Amino acid sequence: MKLNYNASNFGNGLRTLRKQQGLTQVELVTILKAHGISICIQTLSNYENGKTHARSPKIIQIAKAMGVKTIDIFKAGNDE
Repeated sequence: MKLNYNASNFGNGLRTLRKQQGLTQVELVTILKAHGISICIQTLSNYENGKTHARSPKIIQIAKAMGVKTIDIFKAGNDE
């Protein structure tokens, strides 16, 4: 399987994993903030919709806070 590492793919994967975990955007932002990741709901929404992209360090932090590997986010987005 070929993975696409782009903003849209990351956003789709982030949304998919968030929903699989039964989280709303507000709940995920709360979890991220508890892990020291400063992010607002609008930014999360922009990530999920592929309007903006997160830099690598932020992607790694988000994955860790969600309890997944970074590659898992892109794999979930690739399935969309």
